[in-house]
This record gives sequence, C-alpha cells and structure tokens, in this order.
Amino acid sequence: MSGYLRRIGARGFALSQTEDDMHRDIRNSYKNRSRPSATVLLLHRTLEGSLLRPDHRDFLRDCLIATSTGPDKLKGMLPEGTIVAHKTGSSDRTPQGIKIADNDVGMILLPDGRRCYIAVFVSESRESDTDNAALIARIARIVYDGLSGRESAPLPPSRRK
Repeated sequence: MSGYLRRIGARGFALSQTEDDMHRDIRNSYKNRSRPSATVLLLHRTLEGSLLRPDHRDFLRDCLIATSTGPDKLKGMLPEGTIVAHKTGSSDRTPQGIKIADNDVGMILLPDGRRCYIAVFVSESRESDTDNAALIARIARIVYDGLSGRESAPLPPSRRK
C-alpha cells in the first residue's frame, strides 16, 4: 500500500498493518502512520483529481458525506446543515489508558461554495474520547469561521479543569 501511495505522489505514509493486526496487538498501531498534510493531499487528489473515474469519485464522496461515525468530531460544532465528507479513525487504548490516535479527515463545504480540506489528528491522548472529539470539533469550527470570514462563534468551554 505504501508503494502505491508513493507512486501517486502521496508521501508521508507508512501503512503495513490491518485493522485485525492492530486489534490483535495494540503495538502494531504504531507501525501505521501518516502526516495530516499527506492525508489531506490524498483526500483532495481522490475527490478532485483523476485517481478515480468520475462515477467512482462521486460514489466515494457521497459515502463520505453519509458517514455516520464521528458526528461529534469535524462536524460536531459546525453550523447545522454544513456538508462534510469525512472519515474518522480511532485506535484502541493501551493498557495505560493512552489513546494512540483519534482522528478525522475531511472536506468541509463553506457557505460560499469553496472546499476546505482538513485533517485533525490527536495522538497519545490520556483524555476521554468525548474530550478528544470536542478538541477536533473546536479546531474545525475555528478553521470554518476563519475561512468563512465570520467572527468565531462562542464555543462551548473545554471540559478540562
């Protein structure tokens, strides 16, 4: 898989473990990694480039928009009705309670029709899944407001004390 990604110009990935491999031995989760910028580039090239035939690209985009996982991540604090095509990722926790990865990558359709590609990766977190998702949502909202030229709406306070 990593070789294919390099051939299409998506560098910054190391992918060798399946989901089963990572669930079987959590240490395998550290063998798969990517840079957020590389992940955004791959998503952009997939949804807007020529990696897929147009009908396949449209099908994938529609699947990503219909994704039901992670409604509290990138989409969590965006205005209702905002179109988000995204894919979440979430690791298991180590025996010490550390969440290796809690991620969301996607495309947010801005009010003026522009597309914002974004990846938020939370790693090595001792926070709850709810707090990790809230952090991802807060970052997405700040980016959305900044790109929309809006004054940032008041965000709910962090749950951290």
